[in-house]
Amino acid sequence: MRRSPLLMLALLMAVAGIVLLHAVGAPPLFVLGFAAVVVVPALVVTVRRRRAR
Repeated sequence: MRRSPLLMLALLMAVAGIVLLHAVGAPPLFVLGFAAVVVVPALVVTVRRRRAR
């Protein structure tokens, strides 16, 4: 499976966001929600691009 640059960027942003939100004391569900909002759209775009080929 080839790595998608978009997906890698989204994962990096999610990890950075999780670390920052955890550092400022955000509730765990809020942190997970943030990660989902960042990663899921990138995952959907990646899957659609692969199916289009």
